[in-house]
Amino acid sequence: MTYNEFIRTIGKWKSYALSEVSIILLAVIAPPIVLSLAKHLNGFDTQAFLHLWVVHGVELFTALNVNFIFTLILGQLGILINMPFMLIQVVSGAGLIPQIILPNFFKIMSKVSPCFYTIQADFNLLYGGPSNNRLILSLILLGLAAIAAHLVVVGCKTYKKFGPKPTD
Repeated sequence: MTYNEFIRTIGKWKSYALSEVSIILLAVIAPPIVLSLAKHLNGFDTQAFLHLWVVHGVELFTALNVNFIFTLILGQLGILINMPFMLIQVVSGAGLIPQIILPNFFKIMSKVSPCFYTIQADFNLLYGGPSNNRLILSLILLGLAAIAAHLVVVGCKTYKKFGPKPTD
């Protein structure tokens, strides 16, 4: 909602750019905080910690950008769409139920779910598995696709010109 508040004072492109900067900062700062606790509880080594930081940083960047699409299009109503969408992502992430036995809807949703790629990368890192390069690349491409969608929405959507916020 901060994006919408700043549009009137600094314009839609600057407001969008600041939103992306905020997303990047969150993606860099938040994962090591949570991972520090997980490292303490699970005792994985520093190399695993750094790999998990990269995976979760890219995941958070992508997830925030994917969820931002709905907010850009629908404003506050987008938040209501994001809640069930996040629950769908958790199920389609295949951490609780293996992907092979998921219903087709969740199998399809796993392709656009940052959770799926992150959960699979976590399994590979923590329990052994193939390289995560393909999973991380998929996350990055999904994040870039979300940003492309943002640019279309921001470019096409019209907002009232600069000036004070109208009072109710």
